[in-house]
Amino acid sequence: MESFQKTQVINAAPREVYKAFTTEEGLRGWWTPDCDVGEKVGDVHHFRFSNGDFNKLEIVELKPNERIHWKCIDGWDEWIGTEIIVNFVRTENGNTTMFFMHKGLTPNKLCYKGCKKAWSEYISQSIKGYVETGKGKPHIPEAENVIALKKA
Repeated sequence: MESFQKTQVINAAPREVYKAFTTEEGLRGWWTPDCDVGEKVGDVHHFRFSNGDFNKLEIVELKPNERIHWKCIDGWDEWIGTEIIVNFVRTENGNTTMFFMHKGLTPNKLCYKGCKKAWSEYISQSIKGYVETGKGKPHIPEAENVIALKKA
């Protein structure tokens, strides 16, 4: 079965897109503000979401400005053992074509439909927006949503 894949052109150099995946500031800016981020192969990223949901992703490979590869080692049952592989290719005009694959996230998984929708939005809107404008659309934990609504 085919794993989830998406290609996105981002109007920035590969080093800027790579930083969005490899720095705490970047990952907080487009995925979730509640995370602890590793820096080298073998380190583990810990991403937290609403309702106690979390994922721990081990860094398998880092090729600066070219590729990241993570493997889910704990968290959502259907994610454990899946891998996130992202390749960054510089276009002729200096921008980046990003090839994103969540290997093992296949249509036979119960979470596939929701994850496909979420990844599509994170890639086409949040990562792209974060890198191009500094404004992503990361997950906002429910507690923070309640506080924001009370302040509004």
